Amino acid sequence: MNKYICYTLDLEEDHAGLLHNYYEGLQYLENLIKIIKENKLNVSFFIQTKLIEKFPERIEVLRENKFDIHLHSYYHEINRFLNYELERIEISKSKDIYKSYFNENPIGYRSPAGIVTSNIYYVLKDLGFKFDSSIFPTIRPGYFNNISKPLYPYYVDGILEIPFSMISPLIRIPLSLSYMKLFSTPFFLKKFDSKVIIFDLHLHDIYKLRNTNLLKPSDRLPYLINRDNGMKILLNFNKKLLNEGYRSSSISRVYEYFGRQVNENNNCYSK
Repeated sequence: MNKYICYTLDLEEDHAGLLHNYYEGLQYLENLIKIIKENKLNVSFFIQTKLIEKFPERIEVLRENKFDIHLHSYYHEINRFLNYELERIEISKSKDIYKSYFNENPIGYRSPAGIVTSNIYYVLKDLGFKFDSSIFPTIRPGYFNNISKPLYPYYVDGILEIPFSMISPLIRIPLSLSYMKLFSTPFFLKKFDSKVIIFDLHLHDIYKLRNTNLLKPSDRLPYLINRDNGMKILLNFNKKLLNEGYRSSSISRVYEYFGRQVNENNNCYSK
């Protein structure tokens, strides 16, 4: 039985949602690509399209290396996703920028901070998207309560939702580099048997940014834990998964592999 690990990186403003119009992390993008290629990681990028407008030369390196690229948002401001019209304008604008730059329509989308409204799937379907990967099937106070959401891909209104993976059905901590750094490694040492793992990371999880010091103390603290160990933790985790028989895959392949195996009656793809 094949098992797949899909690394997804949200390419966005530094500490997006907490800082705006800071882009220090982008200077490390080429270094990250070098490490990705050396370690044969298959990384899918969800790009805040504001970056395509402001730094097209940085995004070009992703196109040159033929990475799997999808949309994140334009402004990465949560209040734009609490109103149907603003949400549609935001996603449509992102799609237009993507199409203009890459000369093709995007198929995948990710909302800022995992905020998913009841309207988003209608908007995505109408705009021609095929899948969304925004749902954290856990609780984040003040943001969402998705504890009842499925842990595996499922259809909503014609869009395949590919949720982030959790440590286990009982331990609803996301498999992401930020949480791995925050909680150290014990939770993540268990053996995984899911057929597909959707893993989340950001440039600020891997590289030490000077502008982290601009965050207010309560927001800054989580980023200071294991601040120098992001890349080491990521590569060690990948080595562990390879030893368990996982293969690195893009999220587009995940959509192709598993989308056909999930029917549109909201039945979840199971282990």
